[in-house]
This record gives sequence, C-alpha cells and structure tokens, in this order.
Amino acid sequence: MPQYTIGKQFETGKNLIWEFKFGQVSVSEHPRHLEDGKYDPLFPHESRIRNLTYSTELFADLTVSKKELEDFYVENPTTGLRERKVKTVLKEFQKKKVEIGKVPVMLRSRFCQLKKLNELQRIKNGKDCSFDQGGYFIINGSEKVIVAQERMGNNQVNVFAKKPPSKYSWLAEIRSQAESSNRPPQLFTMQMKSDAKNGRVSGPKENASIYCTIPLIRDSIPLVILFRALNCVADKTILNRICFDCPDDAAMREALRASLEESKIIQTQEDALDYIAKRGIAQSYVK
Repeated sequence: MPQYTIGKQFETGKNLIWEFKFGQVSVSEHPRHLEDGKYDPLFPHESRIRNLTYSTELFADLTVSKKELEDFYVENPTTGLRERKVKTVLKEFQKKKVEIGKVPVMLRSRFCQLKKLNELQRIKNGKDCSFDQGGYFIINGSEKVIVAQERMGNNQVNVFAKKPPSKYSWLAEIRSQAESSNRPPQLFTMQMKSDAKNGRVSGPKENASIYCTIPLIRDSIPLVILFRALNCVADKTILNRICFDCPDDAAMREALRASLEESKIIQTQEDALDYIAKRGIAQSYVK
C-alpha cells in the first residue's frame, strides 16, 4: 500500500509520517545464497566459479512508527466559529532480524565456511588449497585484498630532522586544507639551512637561515621576505610574530639573526612581492 497518495491526501486531509529506528545489528553465521527458493551454504571455490560475492546477510531489529495527522474542526463556544485542529494517531510495530544488506566475508575468518572444516576436509572436498592462508575477499568472482595506506594528516605541523648530505638540517611542513573543501591540500614547508662543515646545526650562533616553500613558486623563499610580502615589514614586527616573548628570548633572536641579515636587501612589501613573483611557475595565457 503506498504511503502517500495525492488524491486521498486531499480528500481526507490525512498526512502520514513514517519513522524507522534500527536496533541490534547482527550477521548470519556463515555465507549462503538463495537457490531454488532455499538457502544453501556458499563456499569460496563456488564463488570464484560462478562469479558470486562471498558474503553474508546483515540483519537489524527494526521499529516502525506510523504517525497519521488528521485535520478536524471544532466550534468555539465563545465566537461560534469553527477552528481547525490536528489529531495525531500513532501506530508502532517491531520487526526482528530484517535483512538490510550484505557484507563480504574474509576467507579464514570466524564467519567463513572453511573455519568449521579441518584441513583434511577442506582438501578432500576440493573446497580449499592447503597453501591458501586466507585474509582476502571474493567480490564477483575476483579475489580482492585490502591494502593499508598511510598519509600525512592535514592541518598539522610535522617536523623532521634531516641527515647529510641534505643541505637542510630541519624541515617543518603542513598540508593545509579547509574542512568543507574537496580540493587537494596545499603543502607549505620551512627548512633550516645546515652547517656546511658537518651537515647539521648545533647552535644558534651558526649561519642557520630559514627558507620557505610555497605552492606555485619554484624556488625556496627566505622566511623574512615572505613576512614582508605579508605586510610585516619591520624586523621588530617579524620577531614579535615569531617569538612570543621577543625582548627576553635572546636565544630565539640570535637564531633568527642569519635570516634577518640575509633579507636586508628587501625592505618593502612591493619589493618582496616582486621577489616572489619572479620565481613563480610560468602559466600559459589563453585568450
């Protein structure tokens, strides 16, 4: 019976609201398939031959609520006018173990048909190979394996210590991506230049300049020039942006001395933007 009929809805003034609540979820004990109106056990070798998915049924306890909103009119004893009212009729019923789908079964798992057979039974009936270790799925007759992949988290700063012969001793990177965006993350990195003698930085007194790598720019940009391009022009302003306690943190000021001295030829925002633009990746112009 349809849950919504346009004709009857306007004739009777009834609206139906259906609510479905899922309860306990369970799976069948072993994979099976429907054949000639009955369920037969399904084995992996049969799934390969018949191009079937080696899967088991997924069940859930279902609670269905039916709300019927019916309009009726009553007469107001004070004004004598008819007022519209809405009456709600609630009907609720439950169904146990309703099939809501199927899930693939991993071979040799606790739900696999081969789990209940010993090695001799599996080989004797031709249901399995003695060298098959399982751990995979059969989807439409093809064997599928889940491959784990690792990737760096977005919007998190990761710092790595580099070893010689790298020209940088430390590298910090962050992959920036908005939560509501489907665009690929943009990579931003900062590198600290290593000591030319031993390939590492042991103290702030050594020449340890900091460089940045930004998208669409082919060369590394000195950190101070990037700050000036962002309208932080004065050295004091840049130090205050980097150091939380700039006047009292002498070690941090000394560590940034090399970066400030290297970028002293760029003193305005326009010069910094021009410096970065000259190192951008050329884009073809299309009219």
